[in-house]
Amino acid sequence: MSAKNPIHTIFQQEKTRAEDLNITVEGLTFDYSRHPLTQKALKEKAAALMDRKVGDFFDALWAGKPVNRSEDRAVTHHHWRQEKATSAIDESRTRMKSIRQAVQAGQLKGPNGQPFKHCVHIGIGGSDLGPRLMASMFELCEAPRLDLHFLSNIDPCDWGVLLRKIDIEATLFIFVSKSFSTLETLENAKLVKQALSKYYGDDHQWAEHCYAVTASPEKARDFGLDAGHIFTIEESVGGRFSLWAPVSLACILSYGYDCYERFLKGGALIDAHMRETIANPLKNIPAQMALIGDYYRNQLEMQSMALIPYASALALLPNYLQQLDMESNGKSVSQDGHAIQLKTGPVIFGQAGTSGQHAFVQWLHQGTDKIPVDILCFKAMPFHYADHTEHLLTNALAQADALAFGQEDPAAAPYRQFEGGRGSTLLTFEALSPQSLGMIIALYEYKIMIQGFLWGINSFDQWGVELGKKLSKAYFAKNKA
Repeated sequence: MSAKNPIHTIFQQEKTRAEDLNITVEGLTFDYSRHPLTQKALKEKAAALMDRKVGDFFDALWAGKPVNRSEDRAVTHHHWRQEKATSAIDESRTRMKSIRQAVQAGQLKGPNGQPFKHCVHIGIGGSDLGPRLMASMFELCEAPRLDLHFLSNIDPCDWGVLLRKIDIEATLFIFVSKSFSTLETLENAKLVKQALSKYYGDDHQWAEHCYAVTASPEKARDFGLDAGHIFTIEESVGGRFSLWAPVSLACILSYGYDCYERFLKGGALIDAHMRETIANPLKNIPAQMALIGDYYRNQLEMQSMALIPYASALALLPNYLQQLDMESNGKSVSQDGHAIQLKTGPVIFGQAGTSGQHAFVQWLHQGTDKIPVDILCFKAMPFHYADHTEHLLTNALAQADALAFGQEDPAAAPYRQFEGGRGSTLLTFEALSPQSLGMIIALYEYKIMIQGFLWGINSFDQWGVELGKKLSKAYFAKNKA
């Protein structure tokens, strides 16, 4: 193999590299050996992270201190995945479990006495992408008790098509908005209210079909919902981090509380891993993810990274992480108000494998940009047919090796040569499950927080998004005038 392939050269120099650069935790093997970084360089980056006192940042986060400095708030979404949480969280869990049991028994009914058959989750952004991803995973484990649908955009066609799929008199609606003033969610909620009021000919019976999840319960009550149909989340739970909270109510009611508990356990396992290893970044998976990502972004100046989960149930994971990462770390101004001289959050894109191999993976192998790739694969699936699981696994491993080591055949035409030298991280799980999904999301959450810490930005606000919302309202008012 050509000497210009840095990964191949490093593997030749570091004979035990493949064994050394692995971290194993709770059924996950994190293999980061296929990157053009020597072990010496990785140790230096880890030491620099410790010199910045990253441990103090996480001690403050876990202690409930206001690490979200621009909004002067704590960050508490991780509280929802703790087995022993606050009394408010325990109360919400008990209520969700009780409602799920009523759905399962056919006891949860509309005012006309008809049991609910459908559930519609209405939210957008962080209030939508997480539950959609969760539903794709949960449906592998449980047959749905309610047919679950999602309404996100303000596009009128979405509502029109949805009405063809549901019996509105047998449908439960979940409105999810932290502020309960999000344009898309509120306008779609108004359509629900109008349709149900028309059906019942009564201004209040419609509300028996509806629940709300919000940090502004008074606005939900003003909209017409009863207090018993409102789940409150804290302002300190960011929208894009909120699927641990009752934002996942529709998934729980449709697929079961057990799936949700297994999901929470996965997140809690990563919380424990973080606490145990944050003082040693060389043994800490999110720290290595963050440092490797920073290397590509600031030393190699790569603008993008790809994500390929080898599981169709995770087809929405690139979309979810795109929002989680790019909304969190898509910043060019530091927490202190200074222009950042470093490169911050990359462009995230991807697709489920093996479908992605027939789409953009050619570009990864032979394109002019040698961007990093995260490859996720699973040794066991909830379903097993012929050799399909084994094919998924071998394809994932083959792509990682082909990206790293390439192919050089003297007898082949030039366009068949590719040098490799393209780094990837391989995350191999023992099984695809709600627990592994919880682990995945928590890993990337912590990675993003560490990178925000490194770059001096606040990963928990999104002022650019807020500006667009304000301008939209102004333009709408002008056009209606």
